[in-house]
Amino acid sequence: MEKFKRVNKERVKSKKEEEADKKYFKAKEIEKELLKERFKNNPEILEQVLPNPKPLFIKESKQESDKESKYNRKEIEAIKEDFLLLVRNLKEAIRNEEYDVLISDDTSARLVTLAIREILKEEIEKKYTDLSSESRRDKLKTFFIAGGGGKDGVNLKEVADYFSKKRGVIKKALLITEYIASGKSLERLAYALEAAKIDFDIAALAIEKDESFYVDNLPETYSGRKFYIGSQHRAEPEIYAAKNLSGVTKSYGHSSAHPYLYSGRSSSEIKEAREDIKILAKEGSNIIF
Repeated sequence: MEKFKRVNKERVKSKKEEEADKKYFKAKEIEKELLKERFKNNPEILEQVLPNPKPLFIKESKQESDKESKYNRKEIEAIKEDFLLLVRNLKEAIRNEEYDVLISDDTSARLVTLAIREILKEEIEKKYTDLSSESRRDKLKTFFIAGGGGKDGVNLKEVADYFSKKRGVIKKALLITEYIASGKSLERLAYALEAAKIDFDIAALAIEKDESFYVDNLPETYSGRKFYIGSQHRAEPEIYAAKNLSGVTKSYGHSSAHPYLYSGRSSSEIKEAREDIKILAKEGSNIIF
């Protein structure tokens, strides 16, 4: 009888949970390989830092699975694999200080941008210990833009006008987006930046097709620029259009260079997301740098 009760309490994983576990373990395998490469001459340290992953979702108790994770939000933990790959591809550019400005293709790209900014800030702090905190802050600026926004890109003029005024403080920018499908939305934002004569490269957490598709079909946007990618042939990342986590939304039909506060925003959800972004950035920094 006792056994019967216990079996009834077990949870059956949903397909979404199964997929999340697969992505999680894949991310951990990537993390292991990167750590092995980094500490190949220090086996004692390697033994201490190698992860020992357990499923995010287990049958017996959802509460127990929550304790296994440092993250508050499964959506953010699920993009760890893509993020590690993106940061690895950005590593040399970050080390060489190629970008003094980050431009976020809001709304959900805000989360990726904030994580990348955390890594850049840490590298700046390590490199410029003799500078004041204010001088270090001046080395990196971030702009959050309603990318591709407005219906049919009606905010192009506003975006171009906004960056025309910022041209004097931008040497080279990194335009960050969380996902590229057809590439048309980012093409509109790139067009606005070009109109403002801003020099920029592109970074994407994930893309739907092969990199060559975008270079071949949208050459004015992608050809001749550095194009940093996390994952290719990817469905929409779990943070895609997550207004509840970014706290902002695009207001289609209105002309504005910037996103609007999401009316359904929850301070607790946003706080959790910001905490997770710091965890994600710290892991990326520790593993890649």
